[in-house]
Parts: sequence; structure tokens; C-alpha cells
Amino acid sequence: LIVHAINPHGFAWLRRTTEEGIDLNRNCIDFGGPLPENAGYDELATAFVPRSLDAETLAEADARIAAYRDRHGPVGLEQARSGGQYTHPEGLFYGGTAPAWSIRTLSALAVDHGLAARRNVAVIDYHTGLGPFGYGEPICGHRPGESGQARCRDWYGPSLGEPLLGRSSSLPIAGLTQYAWAAAVGAERLTFIALEFGTYPPDEGTIALRADHWLHAYGQPDWSSAETQRIKAGLRRFYHPDTRDWRQMVLCRSRVVIGQALAGMARTSA
Repeated sequence: LIVHAINPHGFAWLRRTTEEGIDLNRNCIDFGGPLPENAGYDELATAFVPRSLDAETLAEADARIAAYRDRHGPVGLEQARSGGQYTHPEGLFYGGTAPAWSIRTLSALAVDHGLAARRNVAVIDYHTGLGPFGYGEPICGHRPGESGQARCRDWYGPSLGEPLLGRSSSLPIAGLTQYAWAAAVGAERLTFIALEFGTYPPDEGTIALRADHWLHAYGQPDWSSAETQRIKAGLRRFYHPDTRDWRQMVLCRSRVVIGQALAGMARTSA
């Protein structure tokens, strides 16, 4: 079953968020309890997405970010920036206050296809933006000791990344779409990886995301304007490099990982 990304607003406006500003990979939490806190993001919210992109404002914002990095280290800064936050709808990696339409639709797809009645369900969730250019890292979000973790290790071997154990290009993230799949099909039958393809250095992604969030929060997004075109081109370049070698690496690595998943399912179902 191939499920295309379910985010009409994101595809219409070339964004990684929904119309509410929600990053779907931060949206799958239990909204019946207290929302996760991210004090680091709260401190740096106006530096990550300032109200202006003029040189003076950006220099001041970057100085605040650099000072935070000096105090908390690069990992601490990245956790503040991308770990997920639930207080700034205009900001980066916002998780929302309720399940987004896209997540509800994903859950409905699982019901429509009777996935909870299957013996095994393997999910390969495609992502881009982290890691070496063109390399696809299979990232396991299953918690240590879960059966899904054991299957991921068996199926995907030593290339498997495990953020919860500090062995991945990704940090631990609240609200992964994996948790929506687990709720829809049952955690014990789910074997989930995010297949993360690297693009360009992280600093380029930070610049591209900042500009896009600024445009939609404080600018005037208009496809006919040169500013919108420039910002959108920068975002697209970072998350989908338009080069022949990158596309070929994605295809080749995909064949390997999909083959591993099929072989693993065959072994598990035997």
C-alpha cells in the first residue's frame, strides 16, 4: 500500500506544515494529557523565526542562538529547535493542540484497508533533510525492549539508526507519525522505520525553514512575487535536491531497504 503525503496545504504552498502550522511528525501525541514542554524553543522562538529578515535582526537572532549553543552544546540547541514544540503555531516544528486532519485521515486509511487484522504491518516512512547527501538511513523509533525494535534490528541490520539510544542522525522527537500507525494497527504487529535521506548541511535547512516560516507568519506569501519564489526555491532545494545523482541514490537505496522489509516480513510470517 503506497500512501502519498496527506497534506494538501503543504503541497499547495510548498511547506512542511499544514494550514494550522502543524508539523505532522510532531502531531502524534496524547492530547488528553499535558502537552510536552520545550523551554529551549520558548527561549529562542523569536530568534528561530524573527519578525524581520533584515541583516540587523538576523545578526541579533543568530547571536542569541550561538549563545544558547555555547551554554547547552550543539545537541541541546538542536533538541530545542527540532525536538517539537506546542506553544508557537507560527514557529518551527509545531505539534498542534489536537490530531490534524492528515493524521485522522491516515488512521482512516488503516481502517479502510483492515490493517489491524493483518499479521504483520511494515511501514517505511520517507523523509529528507538529515544525514549525508543522498544516503538513506533507516531510523527506528521503537522504544528499547519493544518487539518492533527487535524486528527492525533483524530486518535492517547495522545501518539501522536508533535516536533513543543516541545512534542516529536524528534526535528523539515527540509526536512521530509512527505513534499514529501504532495506534491504528497495534504496536505488536507494527515494524516502522523512517527512511531519512540526507541533502545539504543543516545550517542551510535552518535558513530555508526560517525564511519560509517568516513568510507565512509575517510576510506576504504571493506566488507572483520574487520574494516568495526565492524562499520557496530555497526550501525545495534543501528538501528535494534537483540533481540526477541524488535521485539515483534515493532510488537505489530504496530498492535495498524495501527488499529488506519484504524479506523480513517473509521471515516473520513464516
